[in-house]
Amino acid sequence: GKWVAVGLLDSTVKVFFEDSLRFYLSLYGHKLPIMCIDISDDSTLLASGGADKDLKIWGLDFGDCHKSLFAHDDSVMSVRFLPNTHYVVTTGKDKQVKFWDADKFEQIMTLSAHHAEVWSVAVAREGNMMVTVSNDRSIRVWEQTDEMVFVELERRKQLEAKLEEEERVGPARPPGAIEGSGLNEAPESAPVATGSDKKSMVAAERLMEAMEVVEIETKRWEEYRAAVAAREKQKNQKEEKPSGLKALFQAHEASMTVEELPEPIPNPVLKGKTCAEYIFDEMKDISAAARIDALTALPFKYASKLLRHCKGFMEESLPIEPSVQAALFLAQAHRDQIMQSRELMEVVGELRTKARRLVRGLRDEIGENVAGIRHRLRASENKTSHFYFAGDDADNKTAPPLALSRDNPFVIDKQGTHSKRQKLQ
Repeated sequence: GKWVAVGLLDSTVKVFFEDSLRFYLSLYGHKLPIMCIDISDDSTLLASGGADKDLKIWGLDFGDCHKSLFAHDDSVMSVRFLPNTHYVVTTGKDKQVKFWDADKFEQIMTLSAHHAEVWSVAVAREGNMMVTVSNDRSIRVWEQTDEMVFVELERRKQLEAKLEEEERVGPARPPGAIEGSGLNEAPESAPVATGSDKKSMVAAERLMEAMEVVEIETKRWEEYRAAVAAREKQKNQKEEKPSGLKALFQAHEASMTVEELPEPIPNPVLKGKTCAEYIFDEMKDISAAARIDALTALPFKYASKLLRHCKGFMEESLPIEPSVQAALFLAQAHRDQIMQSRELMEVVGELRTKARRLVRGLRDEIGENVAGIRHRLRASENKTSHFYFAGDDADNKTAPPLALSRDNPFVIDKQGTHSKRQKLQ
């Protein structure tokens, strides 16, 4: 690295040049002593954790504090940058191991496996493995996997766990409050929904309404097809001709052919689209940032319906990216419920097969387009220039163009003399 950093008990961090050990910066901001520090591999960021439970991200160009994050419920004991990245791992006395993004200043995920304070963490040089040491007398080895992590989903899980803990233990009272006296107790108030939560709920409601409209429309057409099939079956049946009033009614029914059955009037809400196109457009209209939140807010009943519709999206050759993203997220978010349903497991298997086939086709199409572009580029680079023989204008008009290489700048005219060739404009 380029720097040497030292955390002091006076809550400051001193930074020195590594080669000469000359003083460079002093970083102020922590309220309690510094417990751990680390510098990124590109020597641009410094992360520090202290007994004040904060994780601070510093810029080493000017020594400014980019962000101060409340990292743990107790002292931050260890901090490490992942090799060649700005991702940070922290451990604390609250038994937690947490991952952070030092560029976006947000928590990525929390690992809860230790049963006591986590004292230290070490990261492998390749960044695919790390080791944590805890006061529970255990050393845990963590390995990187290919499983996708959704930040919003992890954030919601943490919020739900915190709410469950508050329900189990009860809300925290300010210091000095007397239980049951009503003095200095925190007033009860409902949680206030943020703007992003409201947008997510509105988007989820739009998706649920779209699926309900499609369900009603599908049911209408199924009833119509069933009536057509029943009428066709009745028409083909050969029964004895009854007499009396019953014969008149049956004669009237027989006079109505299958073609005379009125078709259901399409729902104008669909705007002339198919059911799959209507739901897909409703989902696509949600911004990519709010789409994950909207899918998270869907109840499992509607999430399972949307999984089935994702199969319809792929069958109708709609754009594959939103369909695969929604299917992957729903399959991961509701994995336990899906594994208990044989029907949904079959749906997920079909989705995987169709998605792989579509991705392969898309990859082949992109490869063909790239090959065609490269061929056109080579053809334009190797294109030869056409020239006329030198001479009078009348002769030039009748003389055929001659393709010559650039190595020979002369041509022979009718008189046998050499002259510069003239480029056809």
